[in-house]
Amino acid sequence: MTNFWFLLIFSLFFEIFCFAMTLDINQTIKITQLTEWNDFPIQLVTSNITDTYIAIKLEIIERQFQSFPLLYLGINFEPDFDSHINQPKFNYSDYQSFLNQEETQWIILQYDSKLSSSSLYIGIWYENFTNGPIQYSLSFFQSNKPICPSMCSGNGQCKNLGKCSCYSSYVGNDCETTTFSIGFNESRWVDVKSDDKTYLKSDAFQWGSDVVLKCSLSYGEAVLYIGFPTNDTSNLPNKESCAYTLYLSQDIRFIHKSIKTSNSYGFLIIGIFNTLKDSGNTLSVKCYLSHDNSSSSKSTNMVIVYALVGISISIFALWVIGFIIKCRWRRHAVDNEHSPMGITKESIESLFPSFNLKNIDDADIPMCMICLEDYNPKSKVRKLGCGHIFHMSCIDEWFRHHKICCLCKRDCESVNNSVLPENIATFNIEQSRNLSDSFTGLIADELNNEE
Repeated sequence: MTNFWFLLIFSLFFEIFCFAMTLDINQTIKITQLTEWNDFPIQLVTSNITDTYIAIKLEIIERQFQSFPLLYLGINFEPDFDSHINQPKFNYSDYQSFLNQEETQWIILQYDSKLSSSSLYIGIWYENFTNGPIQYSLSFFQSNKPICPSMCSGNGQCKNLGKCSCYSSYVGNDCETTTFSIGFNESRWVDVKSDDKTYLKSDAFQWGSDVVLKCSLSYGEAVLYIGFPTNDTSNLPNKESCAYTLYLSQDIRFIHKSIKTSNSYGFLIIGIFNTLKDSGNTLSVKCYLSHDNSSSSKSTNMVIVYALVGISISIFALWVIGFIIKCRWRRHAVDNEHSPMGITKESIESLFPSFNLKNIDDADIPMCMICLEDYNPKSKVRKLGCGHIFHMSCIDEWFRHHKICCLCKRDCESVNNSVLPENIATFNIEQSRNLSDSFTGLIADELNNEE
């Protein structure tokens, strides 16, 4: 009972003390936090700041399993963080390092005229407080050069404000996390201590293609977070920011996963987290990375299918075009067969000069047997070599496609030829153009006289 009241009085005293706590420039303090506080304001003393850049650093000294604080900052108000609300009240935080469960967190700012006239407060939220107290240090310092976390731990270059460009085998906000390289078609064994993590990194594959990841372990439990960070290697895959999450346990000792990569340049990073809290339980995880041959074969098959479809469509289109051309050619040939070349206008005029029919009795038949209209004294006609007379316009149209008389079928170009051609049948009144029945006798008499 005495211990209970002692701890209660100590906690109240410590909390009151914390509400009045300040942190001056170039000062470091140590804090032991016992419970979860949503508002733990520490006011920063900015009156002695003379340089361009300022930084607040939180470094864990001692913690229990899976216990991590979150450092955040508010400008002109006391910050507040609550994991159960959607909009925490603060301006800046190192949330990425918190998600990565890193031992160090940073807030780095450029100290301009706006900040110089503002009041700065920092707050610390303690996650999983039921696991026991946590001890950490807080440092507040300034610099006239850009500041990067721990100056990139000597494993990278400070490119921008608070951003490290890590060397090939290092990742993390301050480049202090070592990665193990994994190539294609090779196995990599890694050991992960209890309540710890390690990372595998690969950049030797074609972006936009699919890869296959195979991992196994002999015992224990592990969580694999897979991500594709770009040149910003501080964005490591974690439980809240990753492309894939895979689990290994006593029931699932082997995983086989096809992974689709992005089309932009970056890295494939596999974070392996040992979820066992008991000390001394080191997991050995084996991973194997290879190209997804099934995906490439599917792509190849699809290319072949598309090529065959394209060739088939082209052949069919060519066949249709050829068929249309052939049909038109045949139709043209048939038209030519049924419409042979007639007599030219010059030959018609020279062979059969036109004249006006003054005496209708001069005509063998009192009407034109093409249009079946009676002649009149003003009718302009032509008289063929066979003796038949027709309207000039009617016979001229006939001669455009014919060389024979439309009545007797004689060759009109052979004027003196009184014999019918062998390949032409003798004239038959029934084959004429629906001649009038009234002229049947006249046509028959004319044929008999010619014989």
